[in-house]
Amino acid sequence: MIAQHDSTLIPQESDSIALNEELNQLIAYIQLREKEFHEAEESFKPFILGTALNAIQKSLNSPTLQNIKTAHTTLDYLAEIIKIQSTIQSYLSELHNPLITKIVDSEFILLLNIATKALHESGELPLDHAWITFGRILKLHNQLTSGTTPSAKAADVKEALKTLSGILLSRELRQKIDEELNRFNSLKLEAFTEYNDLIEALNPIKERLIALNQEAQKEQVVDSIAMISVVLHQIDVKVALFMKRQLDNTIEQIQRNQWATVYNKQQWYFNILSPLNKVLNVFPLLEWSDEDKKNYINQLHAGYELCRDDDFLELLARCAKLFYSDKPEQLLPITQFITQSRDTVNSARSILKKKRVHFSEVEQTESSSSSKETATHTSKKPRLRDDDPTEHPQSLMESSFVNILSSVLKPEEPTSRKFTAAMLGALARAIWSIKDLDNSNKIIMDYDLIKRALRLCRDTEPRLLDHLNVQLGKLKERYARQLNDYEKFSVQHQNETGATETLTQDQFKHILSNLVSQIAIYIPPESMDCAIEQLVNKWMANLREAKFVSAQFIDQMENGIRGRTLSTKATSSSPSSSSSQTSGNRTFHSITSALISATPDELAIFLDTTKQKMADQPDYYLQYLTNPMHGKTPLHNALCNEQFHNQSNLIAYLNEIKALYGTNTQQFHSFLVCQTKSGFTFLHQIAALGSMDLLICFTDLLKKELGLEGYARALRIQTQNGFLPFCNSKVAHYQEINTFLETERRSTSTQRTPSAPDHHSFFRTSLEASSSTQQHIRGDYFSSSQ
Repeated sequence: MIAQHDSTLIPQESDSIALNEELNQLIAYIQLREKEFHEAEESFKPFILGTALNAIQKSLNSPTLQNIKTAHTTLDYLAEIIKIQSTIQSYLSELHNPLITKIVDSEFILLLNIATKALHESGELPLDHAWITFGRILKLHNQLTSGTTPSAKAADVKEALKTLSGILLSRELRQKIDEELNRFNSLKLEAFTEYNDLIEALNPIKERLIALNQEAQKEQVVDSIAMISVVLHQIDVKVALFMKRQLDNTIEQIQRNQWATVYNKQQWYFNILSPLNKVLNVFPLLEWSDEDKKNYINQLHAGYELCRDDDFLELLARCAKLFYSDKPEQLLPITQFITQSRDTVNSARSILKKKRVHFSEVEQTESSSSSKETATHTSKKPRLRDDDPTEHPQSLMESSFVNILSSVLKPEEPTSRKFTAAMLGALARAIWSIKDLDNSNKIIMDYDLIKRALRLCRDTEPRLLDHLNVQLGKLKERYARQLNDYEKFSVQHQNETGATETLTQDQFKHILSNLVSQIAIYIPPESMDCAIEQLVNKWMANLREAKFVSAQFIDQMENGIRGRTLSTKATSSSPSSSSSQTSGNRTFHSITSALISATPDELAIFLDTTKQKMADQPDYYLQYLTNPMHGKTPLHNALCNEQFHNQSNLIAYLNEIKALYGTNTQQFHSFLVCQTKSGFTFLHQIAALGSMDLLICFTDLLKKELGLEGYARALRIQTQNGFLPFCNSKVAHYQEINTFLETERRSTSTQRTPSAPDHHSFFRTSLEASSSTQQHIRGDYFSSSQ
């Protein structure tokens, strides 16, 4: 009935020695009653059990418990008594119910005292230890309430647990907010020169704060909500100050170059428009001096006089309203000037023609009398290339992109609605891979392609239809204002009808040709091939990820692209070596470019050829594959490329390195978690790419090579800015990626697993720590721990 007890569970602290002694006495007494129980007649057994219950009741009301100051010591004691009680539970009868009721009430009273002690300790203990204590109390509460004997004291314990949970949650939120605030304060505004770089650095912090705010509102933690609001306001102010600094720098450039040509001055004045518009959007966040207001008004006035563009008048009106709404004497002259400028044309000044993206050269005109000069406002539309589908793009890359279907379909062969819709949906997402294209243009191109894909998609393809609708929903959610304006004023969308029939190959080619023409407006000719290659690589990667088009078709289309440039300019990665490898018409100038763009067969040939060249010195071959340049290994450089989704090449590369290390597994393990100068591991980069298949492939490899303990550490490695592996919200499927990583971190532990066997003694503790401290370690820990 009662097994041998392990009495080492209560910590041997000064305030618990007496409690340990009482527990040992209870154990000895119960064991004595056990012997009597087995030897006694059936009629005497209930009385023996009654004496055991009385002993348990006495232990629960021990005066020694009043001297115990720590909750966890009393918890251990109560847990042991509950287990002793459960051993005799099956032998009890209705005769013992009054005693059992007293015992359960005493257990709840003791548990309430423990919860009260935990409340007092909550501000002193480390947060993770406090949560462990809470979890143990909750577990005992649930264990007691699940019994058949109810107690009126259970509600009091539940209320105390609710209070303790609220205190700990508030403290946890404050701790997380402080972490984000420290990250925010560590960002130096002076270190950023580009607006997009600043936003990219601030967005992860802002997103995590918004998530914390939602959690705080759900739990009604008022002080945390207020703290988050303050930090978010500070972020907005920092962005506003950065935009104002950019604007002031542009104005300073104009003022510093008084003798610049009219053409250059025009360019500088047009450069004012975008940053000033952004600054006005955050007008209430900034402190404005009278000098600032006067300066911006004067610059817009001078810009209009020189460029004669309505954009200057629109911003001038907006500035005047914001700056001088309470000063009519200063507002009136400005509004009169704007009205006169819009109603009349100044015939005394010649007008310089402007395109939206590139300025045309200044037309040289001889001076003549003002009565003969005329001035007209020029259209703001950019000049498009001829949209005639019969006109072939100039480069080999553009031509093979427009004719991409010719590699999978015969001439005049029809296309299916599902195939065409899937192709256009994947192409829409791929638009964002063109780095040199402005976001405003990407939004419209993405939107038009998704809408066209949805008109092609039938209800008989629910999975594809849902996929496209989710894609469109995310785009509308992020860019609601821009798309609302576009739908309102676009003739194309006003004339849209319902579903369309299948596109012919020529119609599909016409769509791609128009897309190339639009991109060419904004991308310099020398960069067009690189932009199209980025687009194709991401397009094919999206098709593979979505799995609506067969892999064979994707391979055929990818192989049909000609004119690829696999230099560092195209791949955005630095070469590790000057060695090259030719396979057919494709030349790989480095291991990085081969990892990104080679097929598995091409990579194998590249590696074999490189190995043969270094056969006399095999160590050089390993150094070539692994040695970092500028703080990055070749694989780090390859993973910097957004189009990297090649599982086969990743595994082949790592297997090659593993074979070269041979029995030196410690070196290979260190390589798997090596970091760049900024602290990024391969896992950080793969998570950021947004490919679930690639992430699962790599994490499976880490589990296999590092073991569960090493894998747990790899999941917790931080960058220098304190980031764990995660996926940015700008990437598709980021929620799925982040949920997977968080689940993996929760299901693994960095604590060593005890090697001792699991003894089935009854008195062995059943309460183990419900959580452990998350350990964040850097990759160099592996060199000493593996």
